[in-house]
Amino acid sequence: MEQPNRSSSSIIAVHGLNPKGKDDDLHAFETWSRPKGGKGDLWLRDQLPITLPHARIFIAVYDSQPVFGNKDRFFRQANTLLEEILMKRDEIDDVKRPIVLLAHSLGGLLVKQALVNAHNNQRFSSVKEAVHGLVFFGVPHAGGNHALVQLGRLTTRIADHVLPDAHSRKDIMETLKDGSMYTDILKEMFRHQLEQYEIVSFYERQAKMTQIIVPYESATLGLAGHRENQVGLNADHSTMCSFDSSQQHDRDLYELVEFNVKNTCKNAIRARNRGELLDAQVGTETGLQERFARLTES
Repeated sequence: MEQPNRSSSSIIAVHGLNPKGKDDDLHAFETWSRPKGGKGDLWLRDQLPITLPHARIFIAVYDSQPVFGNKDRFFRQANTLLEEILMKRDEIDDVKRPIVLLAHSLGGLLVKQALVNAHNNQRFSSVKEAVHGLVFFGVPHAGGNHALVQLGRLTTRIADHVLPDAHSRKDIMETLKDGSMYTDILKEMFRHQLEQYEIVSFYERQAKMTQIIVPYESATLGLAGHRENQVGLNADHSTMCSFDSSQQHDRDLYELVEFNVKNTCKNAIRARNRGELLDAQVGTETGLQERFARLTES
C-alpha cells in the first residue's frame, strides 16, 4: 500500500459533454490532450507529473450525454464521482490528502453538484473536507440578474456547439433550456460553499465559429482575489484545456495553466499541514489541561 506523503495531493480532472458520441475513454482523454486521436500530448500524464512528482492524478470517465440530459442521472453521476474518489482514497489510507478538482465546461457543473451532495451526505464528508482547490476551464457559472435564464442559454449553446448531430442533442438541449436541473447548484453551491475553496477560473478569449461559447461574465464567479484567480486563455472553448507541445503558442498556454495548478496544489498542502499542526497543538493543550486537573484533584 502506498504510504501517505505530506508533500502530495490528488488531482482529479472531469470532462464535459461528449461530442459526436465518441468512446467515453477517448473523449475523457481527448478533453485534456492534443492533437486528437488518442495519441496526442496528455499534459496530465506527460508534463504535470514532472512539476508535481508526488501528486496522484486521475481523469474521470463517464457517459456525459445521458448525464446532462436527465436531472436524476445528473445527481446520481455526481454521487458516483464521489464514490469513486472515496474508493481511490481508501487505497492509500490517507483521508487527509488534499484534493484539487479540474473541470472543463459542463463538467464543472457536475463537480459543483458533487460538492453539494457531499455537503448533504455524511458518507462523503471526508471528500468534501479534503477538497481545497477548484480549477475551472470555461465553466458556465452564469450569475447576475436572471441567472437561470442566462445559464440555460449558455448550456444550450454549449450543447449546440459540441453536439452537431440534431438527434443526439435533442434531449440534452430540451433539459438545458429549462435550466431547472441547475437550480439546486445555484442556490446551494454559490451561497454556502464557495468561500471554502481556492478557485482558478480560466476563460476563453478566442471565438469558436464566430462566437465566444462561455463569455468572461459567466466563466468567472466574481469573488475576491484571494478566493478566485481569473485567467484569460488565448484559446477557444474546445481547446482551452489541451495543448500541443510542438506549438510554441500552446507551450505558452500550458505554462500558464501549470503555474496555477501547481500553486493551487502547493497551497492545498500548506493548508493541510497547518491543519495538522493546529490539531496537534490542541491535543497537547488538552493533555496538559487533563494532567493539571488530575494534580488539582489529588
